[in-house]
Amino acid sequence: MGKARRVPTVSLDALADRYSVVPDFIKIDVEGAEVLVLRGSTNIAAAQQTRFLVEMHSPPELGMLQNAEQVLSWCDQTGYAAWYLAEAERLETAGAIQHRGRCHLLLQPEDWPYPSWLEAIKQSSPLESVL
Repeated sequence: MGKARRVPTVSLDALADRYSVVPDFIKIDVEGAEVLVLRGSTNIAAAQQTRFLVEMHSPPELGMLQNAEQVLSWCDQTGYAAWYLAEAERLETAGAIQHRGRCHLLLQPEDWPYPSWLEAIKQSSPLESVL
């Protein structure tokens, strides 16, 4: 614990450019570095074809309120909306999730409706119940 190691990274935009693709869906689980990944995917977001499932964290150096504010700012800049999956509600303010240590957000173009099929999936549901 407490050790860090630098590793080479590549942005999602660079990967999309390299392989000439715009993904339909991207899952982000990066333990508090969510906005860094999102900032590396602004070209993907500009195409308005991708949903992002983001597992939000509140690491000690960046609380949930600040992390969520940054993600919502990215959404504003890219024409995306954030949906708080536990409540199936559009996330308008970071304060709505500031009490959480971890939560899941769906980011998608702001003119897309919330996927109705997601409403049947409740938080912590076993996989068998949603298949």
